[in-house]
Amino acid sequence: MSKVTFPLTGHQYSDDGSTDRDMLDGGHTEYLLPMLQETVDTAQSAVDARASALESASQASDHAQATAQDAVVVAQDRQAAEAAAAAAHADAATVNIPLLTGNAGRMLGVAEDGASMVWADMSPYTQDADLADPDKGVKMVAHAVDDRDLADPEKGVSLVSHAVDDRVLVAQAGASLVGHKGLAAGSIVRTVADELNDGFANPKRFGAKGNGSADDSVAIQTAIDVLAAAGGGVIRFPNGNYFCNVVLKDGVHIVTGAEHFGYLAQVGGPIAGVTLSQAAPGFVVDTPTTLKRGVLSVKGINFQGLGAAYAGGGVRFQGTRWGAIKCCMANGFADQAFLHSSGFGVVFEDLLAVNCLLNTTRTGVNGVLETHGTDDFLHRCEIAGQSPAGVTDANMYRAAVAVFGANNFLSMVIGEQGDRGIYIGPQSGEGHRMSLCRADSNGGTGFWIDGNIIASVCSAYNNSLAGSGLYSGFYASATSSGCKFSACRSDGHDATIQQKYGYEDYVNNSTANVRNSYVDCGGFYNALGLYLTQGFLGSGVIAAPLAIRPADGTTPIDVTGTSLVVLSGYTTATNVTNFTGGAEGETIRVLGDAQVTIVNGSGIITPSGANVVLSDKTMYSFTQYNGAWYMG
Repeated sequence: MSKVTFPLTGHQYSDDGSTDRDMLDGGHTEYLLPMLQETVDTAQSAVDARASALESASQASDHAQATAQDAVVVAQDRQAAEAAAAAAHADAATVNIPLLTGNAGRMLGVAEDGASMVWADMSPYTQDADLADPDKGVKMVAHAVDDRDLADPEKGVSLVSHAVDDRVLVAQAGASLVGHKGLAAGSIVRTVADELNDGFANPKRFGAKGNGSADDSVAIQTAIDVLAAAGGGVIRFPNGNYFCNVVLKDGVHIVTGAEHFGYLAQVGGPIAGVTLSQAAPGFVVDTPTTLKRGVLSVKGINFQGLGAAYAGGGVRFQGTRWGAIKCCMANGFADQAFLHSSGFGVVFEDLLAVNCLLNTTRTGVNGVLETHGTDDFLHRCEIAGQSPAGVTDANMYRAAVAVFGANNFLSMVIGEQGDRGIYIGPQSGEGHRMSLCRADSNGGTGFWIDGNIIASVCSAYNNSLAGSGLYSGFYASATSSGCKFSACRSDGHDATIQQKYGYEDYVNNSTANVRNSYVDCGGFYNALGLYLTQGFLGSGVIAAPLAIRPADGTTPIDVTGTSLVVLSGYTTATNVTNFTGGAEGETIRVLGDAQVTIVNGSGIITPSGANVVLSDKTMYSFTQYNGAWYMG
C-alpha cells in the first residue's frame, strides 16, 4: 500500500508509518471507518456524477425538442458530463486497500443479522460502462435509443414525435420539424404514384401554388397530361386561386367538392372554394380540336377573367361528346363564359355568369353561355351579360344565352342584362325544346327566335330597358318556323317602362305548318299590343276562353287575351267600329244587345256590307283575316 492520497479530501493513508493516518499498529481501528466512509464518499461522488450525467441527458432531450441548435450544445454538454463521470470512476478505482482487494463491483453493507458487515455483489445492476454497451444500453426517457447516440454526430437522437435524426434537426430547415406529428393510428401512407394509379391527381403535388399570384399553368397541365396518358382520371383541386390557362384532354375531369355555383370571394373576404383565374389571353380551360372520345367535365370551379382587353373566356369545349360543365361561376371575361363549339350531349347545369362578353366588337350573335352542339342540356343556369341600361348597337349581337345547333333542351334557364336575353339561332336540324325559362331585364329583346323551338311556360319580363316601347318580349323573325308557344307570359315593367309587343312575329308563309302558333299566351304593359302577326299568311293565335264586358259606349273594343265579349245589358246606344288586340286567325264570340250596332268598315266587315244592329240574347262570331274582322 505504502501511501495513498484520496482525491476528494486530500487525506493520506499509509501502512509504513509515513503518514499521520497509519494503518499499522491498530491504526486501522482509528482510521478504518473514516477511510471506508471516504471510500463510500468517493463512490457516491462517482454515482452523483453519473446521476448528473443522466440529468444532463434528460435535459438534452427537452432542449433538443425546443430548438435545433440546442440539440448540438446539449450533446456536447452530455459528452463532457460522461467524461467527468468516467474520470471520477477512474479515481475511485485507484484506491488500493487490502480490505477492499478482490471486492471490485461489490458494495459494503450490514448483514441480515444486524451485527456484522458483508460485501454485496452489484453485478446484476447497471453500471456506468453499460452506457456504451450496445446490447444493454440505457434507454432514455422518451427515446428509443441509447445514451451514446445523443452525442454521436453520425447517428443522432430520434426526437420525440419526429422520424428524423439530430443532423436533420440542426439543419437550416430543421426547426420547422419541431412539433410535427406522425400519422394517426391506422393511417396508410400513399404516394403520388398510388393516387395516379387510382385515377386521381392533386395539382399541388405537381407544383401548383394556388396562392392567387403564381402562374400554375405548367403544374396543372402536367397533371392533366399525366392522367390523360394513363387513360384519364380526376384532378381534384384543393381550395385556392390558381392562375392558369390549360388544355383539358380526353377522359380527364377537373373537379372540387362544391355542389353549387357562387363561390367567388366577396370584396375584402377570403376565397371560398376553388378559383381558376385567367393568366393570359385565351380560355382558362380549353380543349384541342382533335379529341378522340371527347368525354370530359368541369365541376365546382369559379372562373375569373382579366377583362375586356384579354381575349378568351372561362371554358371552351371543342369536339366534346357527353361532357359536362356543372356548379361553376364565371366573371370578367372578354368573350364567352362557357362555350361548346362542336360535339353533342354536353350538360350545362347550375351555372352562374356575370359581366362577360365585355369585348363589344362582334361579327354575329354570341352568348355568355353559347352552344353549337346537338342534344345539349341547359339546366338551372342564370346567365347575365353586361348591363341592362342599353344595347350595344343596332345589331344587338351580345346575348346572355345563345343556342345554335339542333335538338337542344333548355329548362329553368335565365337570360338577362344583354342585348337579347335568350337567342335561338337559325335551324340546323331538329328544333329545340324550352320550358320554364325566363328572359328579363334586358336592354333589348327578351326571347329572339331565328329557328325552331317548342316553348312552354316561359316568361319575358321587364325588357326594352334601353327605351320604353322599343323592343318586344318575344320576337320571332321571318326565318323562324313551326314554333309552338304555350302558356307563356310577356310583361313590361309598368306603364312607364313598357315592351313594344308581347309577341312580335314576322312569319308570312302559305304553308300552315311552317307558321308559328301561340296558345293561351298573355301579358301586360306592351305599348303596341300583345301580338303582331303578318296577316292571313302569318302565325296563329288561340286565346284562352276568357270573357270581358266593356263599358257602355266603348269603341273600339280591346279583345286581347279573350274569346268572349259580352255586350248585353247596355243602357246606352253604342257603335262598335273595330276590335283590337287580336291576331290573325283568331275568332271571338259576341253576346248581342239591341243597344249595340256593329259598324261596317275597314275594321269590321259585315255579311251585307251594311251596319248591323245586334239582337238581345243572340251570339255572333267574328274572325280576323288579313287584318280585318269578318262577322259570321
